[in-house]
Amino acid sequence: MLTQTKPGELFICRVIGNIVPRYPKTIGGVSATIEYAVGVLGVADVIVCGHTDCGVMKGVLNPKALKPLANVTAWLHHAQAARRAARSSKEILTDAQFQIALTERNVVQQLKNLRTHPIIAARLRHGDLRIHGWVYHIAKER
Repeated sequence: MLTQTKPGELFICRVIGNIVPRYPKTIGGVSATIEYAVGVLGVADVIVCGHTDCGVMKGVLNPKALKPLANVTAWLHHAQAARRAARSSKEILTDAQFQIALTERNVVQQLKNLRTHPIIAARLRHGDLRIHGWVYHIAKER
């Protein structure tokens, strides 16, 4: 619906927090998906898509709530640079505005992380790959 594409036109790797770990820090499913999609299938566009009202970003802001979830807590470590970037802003933001700022900065941070993957860096140098950051604003019912 969001991209108005048909089945088979997208190769999707969906992970909590739209997190792309820096290479080679955490090699696993996300890294393998990136490598396969870009290196084997020749995907020309990679999109990191976050969304507002994200429970994972709420977890980044309130890590104590997720402490019993060791794997989730470890995974969210990859979003801490975005949290630091959002905190460094000189703007005075409401909690809701700060969460949106964190969501946006997280997408930017994950694009930076994506660039550390060798296949991404090579294709970007070659000029036949585009990477995009999207933030989908989820409307709230009134």
